[in-house]
Formats: sequence, C-alpha cells, structure tokens
Amino acid sequence: MREYLSSSLDGWLVIKYNELSDDEHLCHSDSEEDVISLDHQQHNCVLEIKTPSSNKIIQDTIKKCIDLHGQFSQYEVGTPAFKQLVYKPKYRTQVLHHATVANLKYVLFVIAGTKKVHYSSYTIY
Repeated sequence: MREYLSSSLDGWLVIKYNELSDDEHLCHSDSEEDVISLDHQQHNCVLEIKTPSSNKIIQDTIKKCIDLHGQFSQYEVGTPAFKQLVYKPKYRTQVLHHATVANLKYVLFVIAGTKKVHYSSYTIY
C-alpha cells in the first residue's frame, strides 16, 4: 500500500517577472527596510482564497490589516505580519499544509468578498 499526502488548493499560479523592468525585480513590502530581491525566473505559487464570514470580521480584522499592510504585501512565515494577515490559526495551518504538499516556497493568500478583493498577501516559506 502506498501512502499519499493530498491538499485541495484554490489555485496554482505561475508568476512571471518582466525582464525589462527597471526595478531589477525587487519586491517591496510596506516597511521601508524590507526589500526582497527576486531572481529573473518565474515562480510557482499556491493560491488560497478566503471570504470573510461577517461584517464584524471585515470591520475588526480586515480593515485593520489593510491599514497596517495595504492591499498587497509580502512577508515570511512566522513574522508578525504573517500572523496578522493570515488571521486565523486554522488558515495559517492550511497555508503551510498547501505549501508543504505542493512543495512550493510561495503562497498567495487572498481575502475577497463576492464583489471585491480586500487584500492579497504573498507568503514566502
């Protein structure tokens, strides 16, 4: 009998960087000190989408995240930003599980309603 580990991804993205960009493929986070240099390759990335279940979560959690980090941010696993943006422990566990099963270093975590993307965050493992 063979044993397998599986996961149900919301999506799989291939992120390609513009070779002609003047930014030399630097990704900036909200902090002026955090600049991560990405190489000139394409990256495979897990997509995980969550929809807030109530207006209270949008008001108390989502808006606070947007105020602190903007509509797009990046961070490494285990940082305070990771814990704020992937705001439920079960979501953090799921994101880590997806990255492990898919053997990928990147996860795009998106908070979206039916008509609006509230924010997206790029997790680096």
